Amino acid sequence: MATLSPPVRQVFINFRGKDLRYGFASHLIDSLERHNIKFFIDTHEQKGRDLKHLFKRIEEATIALVILSTR
Repeated sequence: MATLSPPVRQVFINFRGKDLRYGFASHLIDSLERHNIKFFIDTHEQKGRDLKHLFKRIEEATIALVILSTR
């Protein structure tokens, strides 16, 4: 039986806004790093840019996490 190698990135995280970046998301990132969980966060996405590279990252991940805020 063949064994599967772990994904390049286990978690894809998507959020927008400074409030999330320096609040909840930064705590989440610290925790993922402490537990050696690989993740991808697009910190350089520009509005209107082709999203094909993001869709590829989502497909590679085991978990896609979207963080929503009321702001």
